[in-house]
Amino acid sequence: MCLVEERLHYGQFVTPKLTRKAPIYDWYTFPHSFAKELVHQLLDEFDATPDTIIFDPFVGAGTTLLACRERGIPAFGIDQLPFSVFTSNVKIRNYNPGSLQTTFNTFKPLESIRQTFGKIPIIDKAFSDEAKKNILAIYGWTQTLPKKQADFFLLALLSILEKISQAVKSGGWLRIVENQVGPDDIEGLFRKQAQKMIDDIQGLNLPVVRQDIVEKNSPLTKQSTVITSKKSRQGARF
Repeated sequence: MCLVEERLHYGQFVTPKLTRKAPIYDWYTFPHSFAKELVHQLLDEFDATPDTIIFDPFVGAGTTLLACRERGIPAFGIDQLPFSVFTSNVKIRNYNPGSLQTTFNTFKPLESIRQTFGKIPIIDKAFSDEAKKNILAIYGWTQTLPKKQADFFLLALLSILEKISQAVKSGGWLRIVENQVGPDDIEGLFRKQAQKMIDDIQGLNLPVVRQDIVEKNSPLTKQSTVITSKKSRQGARF
């Protein structure tokens, strides 16, 4: 009895390229990920219905859960990385785009009351003092908001950090470069990203279904089907 069967045509969807062009999915992506089209095809193959419960044990950036929500299918996931849990939760929550827009219209950077970056040497190389000041000013504003909105706008801020960093990914390492994006560009990039995220929600109008991200060691909900990627020995998803 064969328990594993190859589906080579699914290979075209095991890439982050499509995800980086899809609204909401592209709020934050990991380099080792698959596209929502893969999840949708698997849901069709499994004859998934609103009574099906999908489980992703390596939820990553939330692609499986968000793709299930598009189809009105309940799903839940777990991940050992706090940032993955945070990112996925922000993507799958229900929002009122009008309320987000009203809040965003009041945006004004604030002086942060505490040093959030910590004492990490690579941070000092990646961001100038002026850049860190401007990042913390935006962060300070997000922390004045109710939690759901604070998380939403915090992800908008986090998603632009690679664009303004002097440290870039190079294989499994970081390489220092001269980034042409200056500290004065940070607020404009944040405004653009936050507005895009609000527009994404307004444009997609996703159905309201149960989607959960739970702690790694929490009791699990009974599931019908598992959709996930596996981890390599280095911890990467593929």
